Amino acid sequence: MKKNRFIKLGLFFILLAMGVPQAQAGFPIKSYEGEWSNSLKYTKGKVVSYQGNIYVSILNTSKNVNLGKIPEANPAYWSLISINGEKGDTGATGPQGLQGLQGATGATGLQGPKGDTGTYVPGPTYSIGDTGPNGGIVFYVEGSGEHGLESQPTDDSNVLNWSEAVNAASSHGLGWRLPKRTELMYLYDERFNVGTFTTYCYWSATEVDSEYAWYQYFNQGALGPSGSQGHNKKIYDCAVRSIHNF
Repeated sequence: MKKNRFIKLGLFFILLAMGVPQAQAGFPIKSYEGEWSNSLKYTKGKVVSYQGNIYVSILNTSKNVNLGKIPEANPAYWSLISINGEKGDTGATGPQGLQGLQGATGATGLQGPKGDTGTYVPGPTYSIGDTGPNGGIVFYVEGSGEHGLESQPTDDSNVLNWSEAVNAASSHGLGWRLPKRTELMYLYDERFNVGTFTTYCYWSATEVDSEYAWYQYFNQGALGPSGSQGHNKKIYDCAVRSIHNF
């Protein structure tokens, strides 16, 4: 009911704007009935919408019933009071909205087919005493002979403390380093196939703690028999022989 009253009031102002007050129309505007229907009877003053235009019923007598009379085609029964305006220009695009929440992760796809088995092509093989791929002398090989360890053919020129030895070993290029404790034992075992070693201790990369590191004796000396290992303060000097994996 409230809605009809508001619409009736609005239609009253439409008529005023058109210069057709209700008193001049000769009848009151009663109510808005929504979209026109061919199954309803419309008494005088009933207002309907039809194809975007607004019509008011102006004739409904016992002889002339306003039933099934299309507003647009029956001016004797309907009076046009508002015409649907032309479509306006498209407005400017509004600002972009905020990004929505991320959707749930989709299901994992099916596993792809197994690829073809690759063909293994063996690399070159090496033996003890050979020149390795990095220019050193091979002193340890794995079963296939494709991988192992090679050593520089000579010592670095000076005996050095442990920190200096680490830097000297890596100065020969990428991959060159001090041998670990066990690798130093392999090098001792193949000392005659590799080259001349000093009658002194050789540093390993294996640390005891922040103050001590392991060394290897290659010949009889004042501090121990040939081939023995021990650990000493890193500030003391030993010889340096760098190695490389292949």
